[in-house]
Amino acid sequence: MLEFPDGFRWGAATSSHQNEGAAGRTSSTWARWEALGHIRAGNRSGLACDWWANAERDFDLARGLSLNALRMTVDWARVEPEIGRFDEAALARYRELVVGLRERGIEPMVTLHHFDHPVWFEDLGGFGNPDSAQLFLRFARHAVDALGDVCSEWVTFNEPNVYATSGYVLGEFPPGRRGDTLGAMRVQANMARAHAAAYRLIHERVSGAFVSWVQHLMTFAPYRPAHRGDRWTAALSDRMFNAPFLELARDGRTSGPPGLRIAVPEMKGACDFVGINLYGRRRARFSLREWRSAFNAYAPPPPDARRGDPGAEEKFGEPWPSGSRISASRS
Repeated sequence: MLEFPDGFRWGAATSSHQNEGAAGRTSSTWARWEALGHIRAGNRSGLACDWWANAERDFDLARGLSLNALRMTVDWARVEPEIGRFDEAALARYRELVVGLRERGIEPMVTLHHFDHPVWFEDLGGFGNPDSAQLFLRFARHAVDALGDVCSEWVTFNEPNVYATSGYVLGEFPPGRRGDTLGAMRVQANMARAHAAAYRLIHERVSGAFVSWVQHLMTFAPYRPAHRGDRWTAALSDRMFNAPFLELARDGRTSGPPGLRIAVPEMKGACDFVGINLYGRRRARFSLREWRSAFNAYAPPPPDARRGDPGAEEKFGEPWPSGSRISASRS
């Protein structure tokens, strides 16, 4: 029988936009993305589950489920809706949430960026801007000063590889670019610089700080195992999607294809743990039309594959629990 050690954390994670919604707000990139009609089904988040006003109800549910940890996001767009103007009331509300978790015996973990940020930041070029790391660090400083005495566990970025790929290669996230693989790598380099700076800031200001980022690790398998092109495509997808942040944390540089390698020496060693999100497996199929962007060269799951939510296979592939073994070998 599998036994978990004493003190093992059982928790849940949330993100600001998905839980707080966009109703009445125009300061975030995802609120603008919705308003511009970029959601395929035409949906709008509205108040979502109105977490901003009623998060404590979910905290009570979490306690009732015997959860002892919860990861939540401090929304940069809510905290700094205009460049240089910080909303102290918003920071005070986030502090109430963190304290509310502690009062229920639930360890809080704060995420500083979960795909969403202010529109003014995006209009300055987002994480493609060479000054982006310093702008992010300024926000991080305000968040840490407001919460550092009640929260010691921090995530700087949720899935920077998903943000860069979806926003610059696939066109599914703001800013909606397609095929800009070089831009995606540049964005990841700047996010790594921002992470390294925030990592050191948090350790300077928070006693017993425990800091990292969270990585989405996708399993890539050749659609036709005997096909050399499919094997190459799967290996390239793994190298370009899964590896960059992990290699930067280990070596301060990546080992991707020439022309797409990045170096961020200050990122080396800037993590206290490795956060991993797992979703599924993609079957990579070589395509002459798509060879410059292996991210797009995917085959649909076979009829006998496990199925997740309808339509989810397009983005996440087939559910693949065995990916946890691959993740363990990477970390």
